[in-house]
Parts: sequence; structure tokens; C-alpha cells
Amino acid sequence: QHCANPGGRMNVASAASRSPCDGPLPGRREAADGLVWAALLDNGLRVVLISDCKCDKAAAALSVGVGSLADPKDCQGLAHFLEHMLFLGTEKYPQEDEYNEFLAKHGGSSNAYTADAVTNFYFGVSPDHLEGALDRFSQFFISPLFSESATDREMQAVDSEHAKNQQSDSRRFHQLLRNDANPKHPLCHFGTGNLETLKVIPEREGILVRQRLLDFHKAHYSSNIMCLVVLGRESLADLEDLVRTKFGPIENRGLVVPSGPDVGGGEPPFLPETLPRLVRCLPE
Repeated sequence: QHCANPGGRMNVASAASRSPCDGPLPGRREAADGLVWAALLDNGLRVVLISDCKCDKAAAALSVGVGSLADPKDCQGLAHFLEHMLFLGTEKYPQEDEYNEFLAKHGGSSNAYTADAVTNFYFGVSPDHLEGALDRFSQFFISPLFSESATDREMQAVDSEHAKNQQSDSRRFHQLLRNDANPKHPLCHFGTGNLETLKVIPEREGILVRQRLLDFHKAHYSSNIMCLVVLGRESLADLEDLVRTKFGPIENRGLVVPSGPDVGGGEPPFLPETLPRLVRCLPE
């Protein structure tokens, strides 16, 4: 169910009840009802914790300030492909289906999406199994495996996703926008990726895609450009302990997210001579 440039979102915060479950935590900024706490961990990870003792589903979402605009030109779709690969084994949990099997066993599910400038991962699970889910989830951002076997197989999944997207008028319209972009700006890149961009072209150019995955994760995944939201029945103090233990080891590489003209290395997303332009689309 992974996707690139999705229309839907999951709002973890909307699941929180308005009934307070525990007392205030001195010295911390909280909502008036004492349910919500926002903090900055020692590694720079921004966190929002929501305590709801009556929630029927615990949940978490983590966003990273990088998306398909960071794809290398010779390996387009890499950010989306990496999003897929993070689900397929970590050093602590090497079994490829460990994370999703754990969630399914405990009434949960997960998904993720890659947009132009952000990648988001999220899950829901039975409240009694939040800790186990967080432990598996956090390892995505600490020690992913990117195994050779999973790399080759998951390319097929990305290619199938692209084939499905070709039937969507909204996806086609989005690609029209990219086709009109400045060819020197990353907005013109193919964000979803397929076998052509992730296998055929890289192999022809002598590029090792698994190494590119490792390099991309190291270059663009850092705790200081991540945001985490966790909802559970636990008290805010217990949720804080969970988050510090599970997500504190994520490395802070001190990354700066490019914005404005820096996104395109000084190049505008659209060339002035191509504007204004009106494009009319006829759905099939």
C-alpha cells in the first residue's frame, strides 16, 4: 500500500480523546487538558506525545524532511524505493515481514508515502502492543538492512505501483506538471520510479542501486529533520520514556533541508519563457 505523492493522509492526533488520563508533567509545555506534550529530544528529533487512556488503537507517525526532489538524476524514484525498502528488515529484526506480521497479529496495519519534500511512515496497533511496534518501527531509521534479495524483488513492487498509477487521471495530471518543469530542476524528475529508472538505467551506467540506497539513507535521513507523533494509553511520562529509549539512538547528522532556490541549485522550477501556459486535460 506504499505510494508516491498520495492524496490521503493519516492524522494520528485526531484519535486523541478530550478526557484527561494523567496529571500534568511539571516543566513541560502541554495542552490545557494535560493530554499532549511536545518536545525536542537530545538528538534533535521533534516529538508530540498524546496520552488517551480510552483509545481503542495506539498509533505513531514519523515524517522525514526529504522526498523525491532529492532523487539523483540517474536513479529517479530512489526516495520512494527507499521508503519501500525500510519495511523489509533491519539489523535487530532481519526477517523481512517481521514488522507487518507483528502489526497484523495485534490488530494493526501500516503504510507510508513519499511526496516531493517529505516521506511519511505510520502505523496503528492494539494499545497493549505499542511498545513492540515502536521498537520495530524505530529500527527503520537506525539500522535498515537493504538486503540484495529484497532490493531486486521490491523493484518489481515499485514498478507494479507505477503501472497501477498510470490509470489514475490525477497521477497523469501531476506528471504533466513535471513534464513542463525546468529540465535542470528536480521537479521534472520521475518521482515514483519503475524498472527503467531503478534497474535498467543504473545497470547500464554501472550504478549499484543498493549502494545508492545506503548513501541516500545516510545523506538524507537524520533525526534533526524528523518529526514523530505517538498516541497511546500510557501516561505522558511513560510515553516519553518509550520514545527516548526507542528513537533516541537515531543519528543526528545535522542536516539542513534545502528550501526555495536551493532546492534546484539556483534553477527555477519553471522557465520564465514557458509561462504563462494553459494546459487542458481530457480524461479517458
